[in-house]
Amino acid sequence: MKLNQLTNYLPWLGGLLLLGGTAVYVVSGRWDNIVSLLLLGGGVALLLFALLRPDEIRRLVSGRQIRYGGNTFLAILFFVAIAVLLYVITYQNSQWRFDITEAREFTPLAETRQLLEELDEPVRVLGFYSFQRGAQREMARERLETLQAYSQGMLQVEFVDPDENPVLAQRYGVSLDGTLVFVRGEGDTAVTTSATTLTDRALHTALLRVIYPVEKTAYFLTGQGQRDIEDFSPDGLARARTLLEDSGFTVQTINLFVTGQVPPDADVILLVDQFAPFSPDDLAAISAYLDGGGAAFIARDVAEGQRIAAEQDRLNEMLFEQWGVQFRDDVIIEQVMAQAGAGFGLTFIGAEYGASPIISPDLPRFGTIFEVARSIDMRFRMGLQAISLVSTSAEAWGETDIQTLATQDFAEPGPDDTDGPLHIGVSVRNEETDGRIVVFGDTDFISNGLINQGGNSLLFSNAVNWLAGDEVAVEVTPRQTIDRQLIISQAELVWLQLISICLGPLLMLVAGFFVWYSRRQTV
Repeated sequence: MKLNQLTNYLPWLGGLLLLGGTAVYVVSGRWDNIVSLLLLGGGVALLLFALLRPDEIRRLVSGRQIRYGGNTFLAILFFVAIAVLLYVITYQNSQWRFDITEAREFTPLAETRQLLEELDEPVRVLGFYSFQRGAQREMARERLETLQAYSQGMLQVEFVDPDENPVLAQRYGVSLDGTLVFVRGEGDTAVTTSATTLTDRALHTALLRVIYPVEKTAYFLTGQGQRDIEDFSPDGLARARTLLEDSGFTVQTINLFVTGQVPPDADVILLVDQFAPFSPDDLAAISAYLDGGGAAFIARDVAEGQRIAAEQDRLNEMLFEQWGVQFRDDVIIEQVMAQAGAGFGLTFIGAEYGASPIISPDLPRFGTIFEVARSIDMRFRMGLQAISLVSTSAEAWGETDIQTLATQDFAEPGPDDTDGPLHIGVSVRNEETDGRIVVFGDTDFISNGLINQGGNSLLFSNAVNWLAGDEVAVEVTPRQTIDRQLIISQAELVWLQLISICLGPLLMLVAGFFVWYSRRQTV
């Protein structure tokens, strides 16, 4: 093959080498020897072609296609330059935000924005994400960059791989991959807190704790068959525990048989489910704690085989004598607010909500879901401020014939049943000692299976925060969710499928026919 023939392939070779070098650099992200050799080889090939075939280059440059192509290239280059300039300007001004979503999904909550505006000293956020959690790390980066935009430069973000820097992870007590640590201050006076999720409440609470540090400790009582806070099954309380931790609580468990008393650092104790009665000593410890201004969250289910004999239910007696509330031995039948398709009104949502700091304004809009609940009797007592938090409709009743209901799945109001509206949850505050209790006739609403449905998590966290006296952390407005659904008939669905599948090819066929016909007419 002659040299003149070989030079015809030099432009193709040069172009392929340049394209290959660019591709290797984009994929690897490194400018190494391979990239340099490929780009250099491409440039040499094009230069040789220009030296060996100058007439060909001169002809190409002076041609009409080059002039038109050059104009097009300059227009494209101008457009790209404008796009790059806009990108650089916006990248350097990350605080510019314009959220066009209807629910303001990319804007922090109003309470969180207020906290960010109140920052008077820098707060560092260390995101501990391993290499395996790269996708979650990018999600966290986006959320934190949004917070940074409202912090006036006071929020500083840094990501750390706990596998590469285990010493730093140990220093901040990080044991869970995907933890955000918020730090304010330096040295021994530094205030730290953490968030293990990226929810609005978790981030807001972490900021609140690091700006206005409050130590809160919650103890779950064990020893009477209570639900397990380490259990991730639908009946467990692992999610409730995580929710309290995200709300700023240190969560622990105690057995009064072992400790003999409620720990003095307890801000609130939680008694969730009870299969066995409390001993007199256990009840004395609980009573002494509440008499001293303590707080308790008490929830009990109703289920056959779980009910405690009335003469052994010392806790229920104490609640009635000292606080004016008690669990009724019934099960709520609520058919007006019942779940569609569920059995006989045993799963339902609350119908009415009381005026309390626990009931935030948006809670009724989300609703709260209960399952196989019992009603609560609430009586007036001097010196006690009792509020009904959640109640049923007037058509509900408290069924006392639980055995028949369990076997026949049918019931109707009887003379011994309590007519609605019935109290599902109540709060009581002792005006003299500031002791507080919240009592619910259901535990399923805070179980793993239901706590994330409706406003259950908000009701639970608000109640425990109120019990701990941290009413600043009670109300965080939930983000509005917009349900967008398109309901079409079967006939409309068929038409939609036909149009989406056939319309494009049909239009192309018609256009091709007119082009063929017009050319045939000109022949």
